[in-house]
Amino acid sequence: MPTTVSSLLALVPDATQRKRLGGIDPGAGLVVHLCSNASEADRLAHRIGPDVLLAGRGASTTWLVQTRARDPDAFRILWSEKTKLEEAVEAVNRSEADAVLREPFDEHDVVSLFHHGCEQALLRRHTRSLVDELAVRNAELLGFNERLEELVAERTRHLVEAQDRLQESQRQMVQLETQSTVNHLLRGLAHEFNNPLAAIYGYSQRLRRQLAADADSSRRLDVILQEVEHCRTVVQQLRQLGTPLSEQAIRVEPMASLRDGATRLAASGRTSPAIRDVSDQPDVIAAPRALATVFEQVLANAADAGATYVELHGEIIADRVRLQVFNDGETPNEATVANAVRPFFTTRAGEDRRGLGLSTAAALLREQDGTIELARREDGSGAVVIILLPAADPASRRSSSGLLPAITMPATGGLPQVPTTLVIDDEPMVAEILVDALRDAGCNTATAGSIAEGMAEMTRLDVRALVVDLNLPDGSGLDFARRALALKPSLAGHIALATGDSDRGHLDRLVAEHGFPVLAKPFRLEEVRALALRLA
Repeated sequence: MPTTVSSLLALVPDATQRKRLGGIDPGAGLVVHLCSNASEADRLAHRIGPDVLLAGRGASTTWLVQTRARDPDAFRILWSEKTKLEEAVEAVNRSEADAVLREPFDEHDVVSLFHHGCEQALLRRHTRSLVDELAVRNAELLGFNERLEELVAERTRHLVEAQDRLQESQRQMVQLETQSTVNHLLRGLAHEFNNPLAAIYGYSQRLRRQLAADADSSRRLDVILQEVEHCRTVVQQLRQLGTPLSEQAIRVEPMASLRDGATRLAASGRTSPAIRDVSDQPDVIAAPRALATVFEQVLANAADAGATYVELHGEIIADRVRLQVFNDGETPNEATVANAVRPFFTTRAGEDRRGLGLSTAAALLREQDGTIELARREDGSGAVVIILLPAADPASRRSSSGLLPAITMPATGGLPQVPTTLVIDDEPMVAEILVDALRDAGCNTATAGSIAEGMAEMTRLDVRALVVDLNLPDGSGLDFARRALALKPSLAGHIALATGDSDRGHLDRLVAEHGFPVLAKPFRLEEVRALALRLA
């Protein structure tokens, strides 16, 4: 039964039916309104919004149909006589009415029908309200879906753009890495070419002077000199092409770079030897990406030699850090140790090795004021790669020397010594050309092929001038020169550097920062004589 007050509007033109209907008690919650004509019923319907509509005798189904447009949820009852029952049923079938009140009827059944109609009207209105609300929600949901689709499309577009940018960044990174390796290799090759060119150029100039009377020989030597000049130009172009990749040198933890190198090696599809943890190593000043590439090459060489592990040890020597990478692989022979960092030198040519690994590493370290060399282990089989880099700890950078042991100057007294110009270069032919030119300029000379030999000569001879190669197998010629100057101040103004690095900017920086004149290989004899006069 309805819990709220409902209303029934009855259009009953017949007075007898009105009287009979008016005598029925509808029960609580239902108010019955009786009308005798359609106009009165319409006015009342507009005002009260009835839940049940009843059409009696004399009121056709047309009135019920007309009220549907105003209130489609009202429950419609057609009061039919027994003789017109069939017509009433057809009206229900045509949806013109919802129920038929047939005469004769029981008062109780009528009241039940009225209350059932009220419940149906209430249910219809509630259902319609839900349908309308659902339509609103559906419209909102469609709007949300459209907005969501727009957001998804926009987000997808952003993701695609981000992925494209990431792929482009990765491509550029790979390109930069490749460019860096090629550039440093070109710089290393240019440096290595300048040494034999210096010997060829020097010998040709001397022969040209000695055979000046022989026109045919002079012409042929002029051709050689002209072609060497052309080679110098090509090497200079290679050197310019190999301009170093800009990467800031910062404080770097060596072990982290070593592990980064192992990760790179694994990414290339190769197996890296295991890295054994040892005590902490001093931090260095280096370009992080370049140093990781150096360690990648060191690990690759160790793997090629059959090493199963590597250990990284480090110690501070004055303002430098000496890093030693030990491995348990094959012990290198003397030829391998001597030529390890030279381009295209390899002991595994049959395994499609190109011999560019450590030479690339040497070129990368050269840009970081560092060096690299290969040695045999003294504590067993295997090899050790020694890397020198600037120390990161400012407190340890009080000295400019990486030479151990220190140079001990000779005691005064004993046999008189001849003032000597010491030439230190690991290329014998280049050293010979320098010695010949210096002797022509009136200098007494001596030679050494390494820092160790140079230290011995410094203690044995009265060295008054020094010409030292910038890159020596066992260390930096610049460090040797600074240490020699610190121990013997009288060498000030009498020290020069020789280098196969033909980068004019780099050479100018050496002169500006350290005050040493620089002789670039290959050099003309006139340049050597001018240098000799300057050092005298």
